[in-house]
Amino acid sequence: MFSKKIKIKIANVLVASLILGFTSNINFNTIKVFAAELPGAHHAAVENDVFLGGNYLEVGVNKHGSFGTAIAAPTGFHPVSRTNLGMVVDGDGFEIGEESKTGDFFLPGSPYESYVVAYKNSEGISTKAQVAERSGMLGITNISTTDTSSGNTLSATTVGTTNDGKLKITQVVSFDVNDKYFNIHVTYENISESTLYDARYLRSVDPDQDADKNLDYTTKNSVIKNPPQDAKAIVIAKGNVTDEPFVYMASDSRARASVTRMTDPYNEACYQEDGSNLLKPEALGDTWIAMTFDLGDIEPGKSVSLDFINSLNPDLDSALNSGVTETTPAAVEITRDEDTLTAKLKKEDGTEYTTSAAVAYDWYRNDELVQTGTENIYVLTDADKGKEISVKIDKYELKSEPLYIEKGEAPETPETTPAAVTIEGKTRVGETLTAQLIDENENDFTTSGAVTYKWYRLNSSNSEFSNEIGTGKTYKLKGADLKKYIGVQAIYNEYEFSDKVGKISKSSSSSSSSNNSSTDTSIESTNTSSTSTTDTSADSNKTGWIQDTNSKWYLVKEDGTKTTGWKLLEDKWYFFDKDSGSMITGWYKAQNGEWTYDGQDTVGQWFYLDGKGKMVTGWFKDIDGSWYFLCDGKQYGALGVMKTGWQQIDGKWYFFNNNGTMASDTVVEGYTLGSDGAWIK
Repeated sequence: MFSKKIKIKIANVLVASLILGFTSNINFNTIKVFAAELPGAHHAAVENDVFLGGNYLEVGVNKHGSFGTAIAAPTGFHPVSRTNLGMVVDGDGFEIGEESKTGDFFLPGSPYESYVVAYKNSEGISTKAQVAERSGMLGITNISTTDTSSGNTLSATTVGTTNDGKLKITQVVSFDVNDKYFNIHVTYENISESTLYDARYLRSVDPDQDADKNLDYTTKNSVIKNPPQDAKAIVIAKGNVTDEPFVYMASDSRARASVTRMTDPYNEACYQEDGSNLLKPEALGDTWIAMTFDLGDIEPGKSVSLDFINSLNPDLDSALNSGVTETTPAAVEITRDEDTLTAKLKKEDGTEYTTSAAVAYDWYRNDELVQTGTENIYVLTDADKGKEISVKIDKYELKSEPLYIEKGEAPETPETTPAAVTIEGKTRVGETLTAQLIDENENDFTTSGAVTYKWYRLNSSNSEFSNEIGTGKTYKLKGADLKKYIGVQAIYNEYEFSDKVGKISKSSSSSSSSNNSSTDTSIESTNTSSTSTTDTSADSNKTGWIQDTNSKWYLVKEDGTKTTGWKLLEDKWYFFDKDSGSMITGWYKAQNGEWTYDGQDTVGQWFYLDGKGKMVTGWFKDIDGSWYFLCDGKQYGALGVMKTGWQQIDGKWYFFNNNGTMASDTVVEGYTLGSDGAWIK
């Protein structure tokens, strides 16, 4: 009866380490077992599920790529308290030694283990898809999982395509028979004809390792590290009874760890550029932990891959260094086109190496550093005559073979003094901005010395240059830059200059996205700046908020037309009558086509807008004293919709009648509800 549901607010791929750390009877230095007594590698594909087992770890991967099978595990596996399988572990090996202290990590109670895929078009409209099969969330329907195990290597491969046909997702779960971790390799491939902007990925789970054997659903949760201050993102959930940890860990500057029930990867509860804001001391609760990644833009035909390492090792540093290692380039080479040099990363086989991670290129003239930043292009100057030019990449400990510039080759470039920096390029998402130093005559300034460029995203034209988003001479505008200002800071010797442009507009080639089943499409930012007025007549020459003689409020656009339907203003939702344009207050029953969620129309569902027209979410007490609950984004359903039936809210179960009123001091379906409406266990 109590199926856990949450709101779908859904996520290039990430090098992430999702650590499943636990200590059950493990002594990594002294443990001694006889391999013959252990079960060895065992795996099976049954209907749409894949079961993988080694000597210390067993997982069940369902059709949609989340953990938790739909059907019973075959003979030879070790499910706990149920026949299907999420993840179970035994520190000293299955079938020998002491029994594991923990049960299934994923399946007790109302199971929740999920991943979220999200991206935006050039207008800032996001497409989000959430997958959590055991919770009934099937945001990607064209998907399947197969058993790809071989010998002592256990693996399950999931391949799917988002419902709009734009993104292909490939996931490989794998581990060797004696491993105390498993690896998840994920690839995003843009199979559309347009760029996917501001892509995100979120993985979250409600770990219940102490529920099966100790009847305790709570965990002690903490976020101990986050970029950019730390190289890793780490969130830990320890069993309240056993102290056995479940850990998400990512060695990736794009990752942010959090403790939250939110599943929208664009929400600040899941991701903030300053990850220190998400750090949390250890606190007890029955909640979720999450790892969210900001993956940037994906161009058509491009793909990005990364790995999650899920480890049993309670030593976090040791766990991160185990398992699959991210591939690295073998060399860096310089190519030349007239006066332009380009640094290219190469694999061992000589093919080009590509990565979504930022790479810093240090250009040298003989032994003098002359340019640094993420720009892989160097333009020759007169000072390069008779010198050797090379490039060094500290991240990969690579240095190119030097390229000698003949004395008669390099262009004559008179040295002047810079007077300012300007930003050149179109201020539209998808375009590339170029920083250019100029002299007092507004001519381009060229120099053989090192110039440092830093790019910043600004909320307004008066914002401080604090949110750094890139380095190098150029910056490609992303979906996250829409409606923002972009600034650049140039540092050359004792000179320092800055410039800014904005607001950034949508791409000229943008097209609106279409709704498709099991996908949530929502506008992330449609804020309208307007001036309120208390006029008693609806003057057609005015714009912004207008009040008529009947005290009805309207929001008039710059073209003189009235806003209709749902509108997001300063992070609050309002609804304007589709015919008259008047702002609605009080209870409102949705009509056909006004609001879609998870591919379904909300026609016939109720919302409540307060006296100022703002949508109410969460608990609400009406004037007759009745309590209601309006979806607050933590539950499955459209934001603000009135909930009915059984609902789990902050770890407690409540029942809401068909008219939305909360039941209390009664018995429903054999379950006793207290005066506060919560089920008395």
